[in-house]
Amino acid sequence: MMKFAIRIFSIVLMVIFGMFVLSQGIEYEHILSRSKDDFTPNLLGSSMLISSMEKTFVNIELVVRVGRRSAQTKLTYGKHIDFHPVFNKTGDWLVFDSDRDKKIAIWSLSLSSDKPELLIHEPGRMCFGAQISSDGEKILYNTADFIDPGWWSMYVIPPPTKYRDNMEILIRSLKTNKDKFITKGFLPSWNPDETKIAFSDVVGDQWKIFILDLNSFSRTQITSGKTNDFYPSWSKDGRWIAFSCQNDSGFTDICVVNVSTHKIFNLTKTPRITEGGPFWAEEGIYFHADNGENTPYDIAFIPKDAVSKAIGAPTLSKPFEEGHPIIKVLNSTNINKLAARTAELLKKHGITVAEVGNTKRERNLRHGKIYYKKGYKDLATKIALIIPGDQYIYLRSNIDADIIVILGRDTKYKR
Repeated sequence: MMKFAIRIFSIVLMVIFGMFVLSQGIEYEHILSRSKDDFTPNLLGSSMLISSMEKTFVNIELVVRVGRRSAQTKLTYGKHIDFHPVFNKTGDWLVFDSDRDKKIAIWSLSLSSDKPELLIHEPGRMCFGAQISSDGEKILYNTADFIDPGWWSMYVIPPPTKYRDNMEILIRSLKTNKDKFITKGFLPSWNPDETKIAFSDVVGDQWKIFILDLNSFSRTQITSGKTNDFYPSWSKDGRWIAFSCQNDSGFTDICVVNVSTHKIFNLTKTPRITEGGPFWAEEGIYFHADNGENTPYDIAFIPKDAVSKAIGAPTLSKPFEEGHPIIKVLNSTNINKLAARTAELLKKHGITVAEVGNTKRERNLRHGKIYYKKGYKDLATKIALIIPGDQYIYLRSNIDADIIVILGRDTKYKR
């Protein structure tokens, strides 16, 4: 069977400065670095679930972060391997893989209890890689018709492609306890509105990322190249997918692919470092990395702004509607909630704002500025006429949205 767990620990550490890692790609931060190995982060708000290894056993821990501080609580105990924890939408229960009771199956745990319950098990097969639907009534998961005690290492290093035909992706209804076969493949992930899944399938002798429409069952390959791509995680707007991409050295980086154009961006570019297990949260991308100060595997983080700069486009906090322009509203002043009030005003006029925030470079402008890409002059002019105060419009090609509104002191609203 697959015996590649040992490969995980053949590590070449790089030098890091403080808690930031300098790579050929984006500089990223280690947010959890300790004497344990930590893997596969999953987040809901300020709470994070991780797989935490001590010696040869792995348990699930809950990490709550407040600013630069964090507190950890152990959720599972014992001489087991509990791996790949995933929250439900409301954060009151979770699922994970485990080898408890001499079977590799999917277990659930209520946060009001300390006793896991067996959720999905098939005799003679492994069940792993679970995701919970937003209504909590369905589980998307993987099965394989063999048992490998080192199954958990597939989240770090992909399995040999010869096992592709042994793997199935299913959706289990928790109401009827019945499964629906979806496709052959590896490590599925629901998109934000749960109409599609991303997963890995074999092309030639490599794993590649595909998207499958759950209504039409049409499949689209979105990554290509000579190395393995696996462990997809959707952005909140559904336009991008982060994934583990194996580099020429055999280690993995964090890559991002545009769902529409299939253009790939390697964010980390560390030839002899393993970074993987990405989770795309609203504030950025979390992942495990083996170049921590005290341990082979820490939890690391790339902020949202750094991701947007690398891919040349903003990542939004809600599903993106095709055909709608991307509009950002930024406040250059010290006037409280100016950008939010402007976004609400534009919404009343049928204009959806994708992102609001504060400027970093242009500060305390008197008059507002509106930057627009080619083809959006009319809409930029309309926005300038809607917003109170003077707004000057400028054509720009190198901006990370279709229209960026920068508000000045002239923009005032009645209290």
